[in-house]
Amino acid sequence: MSDFQQHDEIRDLLVRAPAPHLHYDLDATLSTGRRVRRRRRLAMGGGAAVVLAAGAIGFAAVGPLPDRSVLPGASDVSTAGDRVTSRVLSSRYAVELDRAAKPGQDDVTLFRVDDNWKNVRLSATRSTPDGVSLVRAAGSDTVMIGTAPARAASLMVVTDGVVELPYLDKVPLPGTDQQAIGVEFRDAATADAYRDVVWTDGSGAFNAKGQPLTSAWLPASESTLLLYPDQRLMADLRPNGGQVEKYAPGSTPWLGLDLDSRATRLQFLSAAFALPNTGRAATDVTVTWNTGATTPATVVGRPGAEWTFVHTTRERSQSVVDGEIHPTAVEWTDASGTRHTEAVKRNVP
Repeated sequence: MSDFQQHDEIRDLLVRAPAPHLHYDLDATLSTGRRVRRRRRLAMGGGAAVVLAAGAIGFAAVGPLPDRSVLPGASDVSTAGDRVTSRVLSSRYAVELDRAAKPGQDDVTLFRVDDNWKNVRLSATRSTPDGVSLVRAAGSDTVMIGTAPARAASLMVVTDGVVELPYLDKVPLPGTDQQAIGVEFRDAATADAYRDVVWTDGSGAFNAKGQPLTSAWLPASESTLLLYPDQRLMADLRPNGGQVEKYAPGSTPWLGLDLDSRATRLQFLSAAFALPNTGRAATDVTVTWNTGATTPATVVGRPGAEWTFVHTTRERSQSVVDGEIHPTAVEWTDASGTRHTEAVKRNVP
């Protein structure tokens, strides 16, 4: 049989084959997308921290890389005497730290990198040993560059009421107690909404000034839970990723963690909560889900003066069920035996 005859037979078989019944629920997909947008996924790789605003269960980088990324440029890290320089944001900017600077002097010089791979000086600033020093790059409405403690394993940019969060890049400054960081916002309005940088180092979470935030170590995911009440944010940060979510007004702070990957809607398998116990010991903690099920929760870390973190996990059903699955309330008992109920609300569009 000739090749042409084989092709004809294959074509006839394909034409005669019954078409499979395909169904695509567009409304369900859009609904899931709108809800998932509320989850702020953080992913890190190659020394960079990426804060994805329109977070999703999975993500991929899109769009062309800058032209300079395919050119044979200089190393991102260089040393000249007491000066250590690292380039950030696809080597478009550079941060130089002078280890010989005297106390009280500016020890950080900020540069942009021109098309000839030369560092062009923008401004000078001062590093903060236990905090983040971040300033707007001269000539740019969307870029901020500076330094953070070298021990900062994860960083998260906080903006005021803006849906989308920026891209954050970090590169070591070898031989120093600092690292270079660069932040690129989607547009000038988002950059203007910048408020803070949260960072963790294994001992807890801190703001840009180095002040401790309400946080606790979560052994289940080897990550740091933290609370940022000013912006109604609760986050789960780790060196290789994490997530952050803005909880709804009137809700106790909470964060959905693991998801059932089989479902087409948001179905949480675990969640963390911050109880407003104001120093009172929380015992017998129970979480109620919208399915009517209840699960016990355990206290994470030490109870704080104002908040205590708790964590719960539910068993995954053997078969996939329809709709969302999320917590609706948390109950706990204080030392006097008084039972408290905290509302848990979904932050939906």
